[in-house]
Amino acid sequence: METLLAGYPAGVSLAKDKPGKPDTSKLRQVFRAVMEWLHAAGAFRVRDLETPVVRQLISETASIFNDAVDAEVKTVPPSDVLVRTLKRSGYVFSGFKSYNMIRQAEGLLVDEKGQVKPFNRFLRDVKKLDDTYNERYLYTEYKFAVASARMADKWKEFEKDKDDYNLQYRTANDERVRETHKELHGITLPFSSPFWDKYFPPNGWGCRCTVVQVRENKYPVSDLEDAMKKGEEATDGKFQKMFRFNPGKSGQLFPPHNPYTTSRCAGCDVAMSLAKIPDNELCRACPFIREMAEKKYKNKYKPFGQMVDELQDNRQNRGFFSVVATSNAFSEKTGHEYAIVTERELLHATRDSKVDAGKSIPLTELFERLEDDFANADNVYKDTEDPGFIAVVNYNDNEYLKYVFKEQKRIKGISEKEKEKLLLVTIGIVEKFNLESGTRYKKIK
Repeated sequence: METLLAGYPAGVSLAKDKPGKPDTSKLRQVFRAVMEWLHAAGAFRVRDLETPVVRQLISETASIFNDAVDAEVKTVPPSDVLVRTLKRSGYVFSGFKSYNMIRQAEGLLVDEKGQVKPFNRFLRDVKKLDDTYNERYLYTEYKFAVASARMADKWKEFEKDKDDYNLQYRTANDERVRETHKELHGITLPFSSPFWDKYFPPNGWGCRCTVVQVRENKYPVSDLEDAMKKGEEATDGKFQKMFRFNPGKSGQLFPPHNPYTTSRCAGCDVAMSLAKIPDNELCRACPFIREMAEKKYKNKYKPFGQMVDELQDNRQNRGFFSVVATSNAFSEKTGHEYAIVTERELLHATRDSKVDAGKSIPLTELFERLEDDFANADNVYKDTEDPGFIAVVNYNDNEYLKYVFKEQKRIKGISEKEKEKLLLVTIGIVEKFNLESGTRYKKIK
């Protein structure tokens, strides 16, 4: 365990706007519940990772890292594959962290005579683990997750015009910058340079470095060989080499090799070949943790066009959803930049009986006009009784098309903490509309 402890600095500062400490009260309650379970069980085995209370510990830890992703990733909607892979990485990290912590607690179950300790004594003995893992370590890890998610978001932004700009490494440029990181300041290379595969920030616990886009003719391009050498020196050492990764390119919130895994994890392929080694406990735990992560963050998102095409071929709800960007005018009125569209609601809103009766439009027509309707929705009303909005647009000479949206507290398959919670629940053709006669609907000007 001393090796694990050595992987963390005693105190680090991540940025000038240092993140506040996350609320760990629920996590620590779950930790106590796990200790109660462990004391009753008397031992911890790899397959116990699937025990509900242990899964809860992993999920609660991961939720704290999810907060960092939700706060920092702005370039893409929360349903984007980058967000899900970052959160999956955070879950895997949380799984190995929980595994290490419980294994240590298991070693404290018995006293010096080999007798199982009374629970209250055991609980006192594991308090140091709780304080270390769920406070000190966690805060350092949370700050790293914030930096990692922020830089992953930057990478995604840089991809949009990668051929028009070079990237330049920048430090915080103050007295607290590490000497080796000072050497990286000003390195300027193309987006496609292999340098960014390994040395895109954050390059260590508490790293405050960043990368910016610069015009190609404004700064000279750095020598790649010299830049790679400086990057290697900045991340040299037993506990620094693990940071040679690019969170945006890899979709990893934490590097595969971290204080809770081994160096071999960095080179392990998707098939997890190391798990075949029978005497390696971490490798035996790996498939359990990764399978849980895959189930939890299974991607049910599909592009709107693809979802429409597949529903045309087979009108069956398979639980997929899509995210449609709204127009600037619509988002200003509603406060929502995205609307969620699910297979269930699409099938219900465009069902044959409703279309045949002239009360709705076919699915393909909805797909073709939705973007324009967002832009031309001059009449938007707020529902004051059931949180949501109604948008009305001209359909033909005598009819209007009405879109009904609800603000959902929870949508199946979508994180409760994601910001895009405006759900399209139905559409309909109406001959006239008069939502201003009562008090329920208020027109947004």
